[in-house]
Amino acid sequence: MKLTYRGVSYQTKPIAIATKKTNLVAKFRGLSYPLSQSLEPVNDSPSSLKYRGISYQKGTSNLSCSYPVTSHKLEPQY
Repeated sequence: MKLTYRGVSYQTKPIAIATKKTNLVAKFRGLSYPLSQSLEPVNDSPSSLKYRGISYQKGTSNLSCSYPVTSHKLEPQY
């Protein structure tokens, strides 16, 4: 399915999840619907992400500063 968000088009990749029926019934806004249980854990999180045009990997930190960082001991001023 082709989607667009803020002018950027992208394709979705639907995933099929194997489930089994349960005897549980949920109710939302007055409507009842049956619940099912996943047969195996589903990891649908992408490993590489992009935020404001910057690519990064989930769970990693590649932060860098463009200015020198120095350590100063600050004394309280009274």
